[in-house]
Amino acid sequence: MTSPSSTSLSHIPPTIYSLELRRTPAILSFRGDQMENLEQTHLTKVVAFLSSELDRLDQLINTIEQEGRETKANLAQDTRLNFDSFADNVDTFANIESGNRQIDALNAKVDRARSQQRKANLLLPQAYFARIDLDFGDAVSEPFYLGKVGYAKPDEENIVYDWRTPLADVYYAGKQGPTSYVANGRTISVNLTLRRQFQIQNNHLLGVMDTTAAINDPVLLEILAAPHSDSLKDITTTIQAEQNAVIRNLSADVLLVDGVAGSGKTSVLLQRIAYLRYVHREDWQPDDFLLLTPNTIFAQYIKDVLPALGEQNPSALTFNNYLVKLSHYFGVSLSETDLSYNQYLSKINAILDQPAPKSLDRFIPGISQTDDAEPIIARLQLLWRRQVAGDDIPDDFSSWLPWDPIFRCLGLAAPSPLQLLYTVLLITQFRQDNIKALFVDEVQDYSEDQMLLMMTVFKASHLTLVGDHNQTLDGHSFDPQSLQHQFAVHNRKVTAVSLLTSYRSTGAITRYFGQFSGLPNGSFIRPIQPEGNAPLILDHYSVSDLASLIRQQATETTGTFAILVSDASSAQALYDLLGDRLSLSIAVISAQDRDRPETNVQIIPLAIAKGLEFDRVIIVNFQDRYFSDAEFGPHRKYVAASRATQTLTIINKLTTDE
Repeated sequence: MTSPSSTSLSHIPPTIYSLELRRTPAILSFRGDQMENLEQTHLTKVVAFLSSELDRLDQLINTIEQEGRETKANLAQDTRLNFDSFADNVDTFANIESGNRQIDALNAKVDRARSQQRKANLLLPQAYFARIDLDFGDAVSEPFYLGKVGYAKPDEENIVYDWRTPLADVYYAGKQGPTSYVANGRTISVNLTLRRQFQIQNNHLLGVMDTTAAINDPVLLEILAAPHSDSLKDITTTIQAEQNAVIRNLSADVLLVDGVAGSGKTSVLLQRIAYLRYVHREDWQPDDFLLLTPNTIFAQYIKDVLPALGEQNPSALTFNNYLVKLSHYFGVSLSETDLSYNQYLSKINAILDQPAPKSLDRFIPGISQTDDAEPIIARLQLLWRRQVAGDDIPDDFSSWLPWDPIFRCLGLAAPSPLQLLYTVLLITQFRQDNIKALFVDEVQDYSEDQMLLMMTVFKASHLTLVGDHNQTLDGHSFDPQSLQHQFAVHNRKVTAVSLLTSYRSTGAITRYFGQFSGLPNGSFIRPIQPEGNAPLILDHYSVSDLASLIRQQATETTGTFAILVSDASSAQALYDLLGDRLSLSIAVISAQDRDRPETNVQIIPLAIAKGLEFDRVIIVNFQDRYFSDAEFGPHRKYVAASRATQTLTIINKLTTDE
């Protein structure tokens, strides 16, 4: 299957200032021409400037801190506490306030200098990754160098522009020639006369390429082919046009991204966090962002991305963990176990939206004094507002009202802790208003109950939801259309985007897992990487043979290596079977782990591996009952096979040596 995207790029004749493209290390070698000399000279100047900036900032911080110490000493000596009269009080407090303002001003100077230090340190290994030349209509092209963060001289002249600046949009959009970008609400028309990519290591220019495409195949493929580590890296230098459109979308209230395996959903999500931080840097703080992750291992996997872009990681936790914390706030005893099954919260919602039966008056004090023509929930909300006005808020909401008879009166069973929490949230109209932007990964794993709770609590937040409808492993049904309808009921408009290009795996592996996808007729997953080796499929394989295969594959290449199994018990059983057969370090990864151990090989249950990627993958018992399930088997095979980037081995049935 040929990728239309990669095919179209291959027909564009880039100007490549290189004779050789090597896999290890990632180096483009050059001819010694004038262009190379000019760019190397520019890089040398920029690196020298950044190095000198670090020295200047060190001296500046030392000077300011010394000034601060002297200021505090002087204030302590000069400020005499005198409260003998009202006038003395005023003078004393005025002196203290004046001193505090001086100290605050010095602290602000230190904070700015340290911020500049962090930026300079981030840029030194790779000062910039691209250059664009823009003609603003005067027939003169002006060069702009783009980096992971921006940096300006003390006179505010920019030497490197942040990749998030409005003008950088023309680099990622892939439109050579006349184009435009939007800044401060105005459309700026420009002519993009040059798009140049660099590979830089400290002070050395390793590669350069002029191209009419946002990212040219050789550079992108070189980066994709590099061995993976146990943590996700940022994609700033390789953002594609379709990804860029998602990252920079500012108009969507709820942005729903349904992307195939390897389309960069998680990377796009994190780059979007960095972008929104930049756009709203004046009015949104890091604490205004919340990231919901599928598990703690995943949170560790992505922890290095935002710091590499000069941004602080947002609070990150699973949604179930968030709900448990929220329940403690309301005095409801909720545990993770209470969240493991469908509790039909929508039914409670529908019943509370109806008029109340007269018998409810016996259990809810004061409800008879409200309008019985109103829905139950409106009357309960009015009662709650009266409680708040009278400063009569209960410490424990679970005992605020006799919930069991109230639910029975409404034709429901006694409420579970989650049902009670949801009811309390509706009555109190609780909103997590301090969260300006909520980001959700693996949204296809969220149940209807969880989505309803999310829409209730984060009603005022901008939402970015990413997932893949092919990666639903169990009974949670993920349908982008029905999800849009759910949000519409809550007066939230959804902007839906599909990503069908996969960058993760070789062409052969992409086509293999693509056969298990449920894409609509006429749609297919577009691979970007070269064909590579076809997946190795073994029908029957013994434990001894598996141990030999692991030893062999572990020595063939560098990078990450995982063995995927159906569940936690299967992972432990395989670990016990392999026992002392391996001279390699091997570990089982569980949902309780916060970090992935540094071992040669990791045995991982599929639900934990989802969202991760590995250079080499072996899937064990690919034809067992778990992977052959009539409804979810294709999804599970799709997820398992799509974890591999370079080498995939499938063992249909593992046998013992007896």
